Amino acid sequence: MKTISTLKTSFAMLIALSTIVGCSETSRIEATGKGTIRGINSIVTAPQLTFKIEEVPVGNAGYKQAAGFAPYDDLSYNFNFDLLLPGAADATRVASQFVEVIADTEYTIVLGGTIAAPTITMWEEAEREWADGATAYEADFVHLSPALGEVDVYFVPFGSVPVQGEAIGTFNYGDRVPYQEFPEGSRELFITLKDDPGNFLYRSPTISSTPATRVTYAIFDPDPTITASIAVNLIGASGESNNIPDSR
Repeated sequence: MKTISTLKTSFAMLIALSTIVGCSETSRIEATGKGTIRGINSIVTAPQLTFKIEEVPVGNAGYKQAAGFAPYDDLSYNFNFDLLLPGAADATRVASQFVEVIADTEYTIVLGGTIAAPTITMWEEAEREWADGATAYEADFVHLSPALGEVDVYFVPFGSVPVQGEAIGTFNYGDRVPYQEFPEGSRELFITLKDDPGNFLYRSPTISSTPATRVTYAIFDPDPTITASIAVNLIGASGESNNIPDSR
């Protein structure tokens, strides 16, 4: 980790920064479109961090929280997670990720590990354009719980139960099941032991999603605010992240 100077918000410096960001680190001289970026904080012991594009804040993210999606020109940037300790004049840089943004692409940067030994996981997806009147939605599923181990995930219509062979995916820490399309209607999310659909580790209440949207179901380690052994958050496209309690 290294210490950085606190951002000076003068107009002149913002102009200088935009020039540096736009030109110095990219093979593309001019932007041709925009991509979108978000950062997720998955360090269970982490305080609130600031997610930045270069030195400009995108937003703050406590544990299990997200900052973004935010649109940026299809140029190259360093995206940073910074920590400002109480009483400190300067922020501490926890981790950075270089991204050469491609137009019409979504990027997710996840901070994991520990503050002392951080890790970065990143994935990207083409943006989705929805037809007028669309009633379906898309969801992806990501495993960000180091303590949990390998599990099966089921996302079934309300009133159904997990059936062997019908899991959304089997995944371990750091794995992700990419976006899948689901029809409008109520569903339930189950997390079970691998190849054991009757052994529920987690069962959500009834979930209904807004048509023509994308959402992320993220599995985290529980923190003191969670009484269950697994924490699951629903993360929306605008950065909102809400816990989905175990219905049991």
